[in-house]
Amino acid sequence: METSEAFKLSMDVPGVAPKDLDVAVNWKQRRIELTGYRRGLADDEEHQHSYFHSWYVDTSVQIEDLVMQYEHGVVVICVPKPKQPSEPKISIRTSPNPPELSTLSSKAKGGRGATPRDEETKGRCQGQDHALPFLQLEEEEEDDDEVNHWLHKM
Repeated sequence: METSEAFKLSMDVPGVAPKDLDVAVNWKQRRIELTGYRRGLADDEEHQHSYFHSWYVDTSVQIEDLVMQYEHGVVVICVPKPKQPSEPKISIRTSPNPPELSTLSSKAKGGRGATPRDEETKGRCQGQDHALPFLQLEEEEEDDDEVNHWLHKM
């Protein structure tokens, strides 16, 4: 059974005393294992009946959070779900003086100028509606009016 806060694992163990039950966590195989036994007489002979059940669990479960309850021949193991961290909100910083669009010309600070790789890329993109005008701007020296003209065409 599953609730919003935990998984509840249960097993019927009629006639088994709580002291004859054992719960173990096998982290290598990611399992919770329940074992138990009951002794009784049948036809004047002593018999022992064993119980074993295992459930696979996520490795994020904390062992110390497991709770086992026994009532009227039923064992219930409560496995709290791991708490999910809240998703972080990432803020966007803005500059108080954003650069103007005309700084995309080849005279902009840090510009690297055209390279042979730019020519190859530009050639592959020519079939599109706009042929990456910023690559052309790096090849040619344009004045600010021509730069703005290219940017408006994009």
